[in-house]
Amino acid sequence: MGDCSEDFKALKQHHKDKKDQRRQWNMVDIGNSKINYRLDGNGSGVVSFGAGKAIFYPSTKKWQHMGKAYYVSAKEFLAFICA
Repeated sequence: MGDCSEDFKALKQHHKDKKDQRRQWNMVDIGNSKINYRLDGNGSGVVSFGAGKAIFYPSTKKWQHMGKAYYVSAKEFLAFICA
């Protein structure tokens, strides 16, 4: 029974590490772009651009723009809003 507990703890840590890694990658991509953005206290951010604003969640790859949710990387979404 103890082995199972250790496996679940390792899996939980693995998911946490992947989430932190996604956050870092997405923030680097957003930081390298020429788009104005600001981060909120809860980790989400707001990107302002010509067609309005978009909310992003760097750790989950979720973006919201005009009531629609997109699950793509920061590079893909930035290409979408810059087009």
